[in-house]
Amino acid sequence: MVIAIGFEGSANKLGIGIIEDGKVLSNCRRTYITPPGEGFLPRETAQHHRANILMVLREALDEAGVTPQQIDVVCYTKGPGMAPPLVSVAVVARTLAQLWDKPIVGVNHCIGRFEGSANKLGIGIIEDGKVLSNCRRTYITPPGEGFLPRETAQHHRANILTVLREALDEAGVTPQQIDVVCYTKGPGMAPPLVSVAVVARTLAQLWDKPIVGVNHCIGRILYDTYITYPVPFFDSKIFGETIDLAIGNCLDRFARVLKLSNDPSPGYNIEQMAKRGKKLIVLPYCVKGMDVSFSGILSTIEKILPQLLDTGTNTKEDLCFSLQETLFAMLVETTGLSSVFIVIGWYLNS
Repeated sequence: MVIAIGFEGSANKLGIGIIEDGKVLSNCRRTYITPPGEGFLPRETAQHHRANILMVLREALDEAGVTPQQIDVVCYTKGPGMAPPLVSVAVVARTLAQLWDKPIVGVNHCIGRFEGSANKLGIGIIEDGKVLSNCRRTYITPPGEGFLPRETAQHHRANILTVLREALDEAGVTPQQIDVVCYTKGPGMAPPLVSVAVVARTLAQLWDKPIVGVNHCIGRILYDTYITYPVPFFDSKIFGETIDLAIGNCLDRFARVLKLSNDPSPGYNIEQMAKRGKKLIVLPYCVKGMDVSFSGILSTIEKILPQLLDTGTNTKEDLCFSLQETLFAMLVETTGLSSVFIVIGWYLNS
């Protein structure tokens, strides 16, 4: 019988849990809450954790019904995460381990994540920020056609176990080595999301692992920011929003208008054609305060496309180039910054 106590404080959530032979005896938490629209800064987050950690510790011990003498090992999250709160919690964990004369273990995050919010099914495994595997399958429809929710879900269900085996083999890990299972809980297309979430929850139960539902938008921003610029993500701010179409929907529908292939993705194919574009075609530019509107651009393209191409003076490549320049200029304008890192899901546009 082994009783372990674990300390987690890599971001704005402080948690202390006690486990006995895989059974959760307690899982007590405090969250550092900031006003809507504001992120949490490392120093203030660390101060919150230091102010609350002993209270959370007492709650965890009382709820579990154990004493420090009964603890066999102390565990703590050593990263990746925000350095100040990580250090604050680690110092307490190490101090208690010395006071209680217990062994201490710094836990590496090895995460298996399931993604299936649209036509791409993906399973990735990460260890301390290093990508061990990232295996995918894409539901491809004929050029000019979109993908329907039901058929997309059927594709994911038919392929998910194969992709899972590939991800584990490529990473060189076993289910026993996985620390936590994550899955995309939305936003996205409901049928494929549900299909993948069911598998993720089933595996978490079979493997006896904790499971975390990840917001698609936030997860995408944090992951892509870390991979491209490997620095801690300290703060976030909403500059503006779309008042109609999302930019990904605009690119997707534009690709269907031009009858571009969905393989590997509409956005990628638009990007490749845009590189060969030589002429900037004037398109509607609609920034309203800090918000943007994309529907007018798409409607205009659908209306004037035949005459643009029939004259022979414009090409599909010119249209792709013009669309990208217009869309991303609008996004950058709302921030008021000269350099912006833009994340739009599976679209591979620069």
